[in-house]
Amino acid sequence: MPVICLYEVYKKFLSIGDIKKANIAVAIMQDADVIGINPQLAVLAAQLGKQHSLPMADSIIYATAVLWDAELYTQDKHFENLDRVHYFSK
Repeated sequence: MPVICLYEVYKKFLSIGDIKKANIAVAIMQDADVIGINPQLAVLAAQLGKQHSLPMADSIIYATAVLWDAELYTQDKHFENLDRVHYFSK
C-alpha cells in the first residue's frame, strides 16, 4: 500500500471529526507493506498522472499498483476504467 493512502484515510476521518477512528484505521493499515515514494515511483506516477488525468495522490497510488503488479480496489471515480483497478461506485 502506498504511504499516501495513510494520509488520505487519516485526513478523511479527521474531516468527520473522529481522531480516534483515524488513529485506529492508520494503525491497522500499517500491518500491510507500506510503500514509500522513490524516484522510480515518482517518475511513473507523473507519467501515469498525465496519461490518465489523475491528481497527484491518485497518480502515486496507481503507479504503486503498476510497479508492484497489484490490483487496486477503490470507490474513487478517478480510477474507473483503468487497468488492474476494481472500481465500486459509492
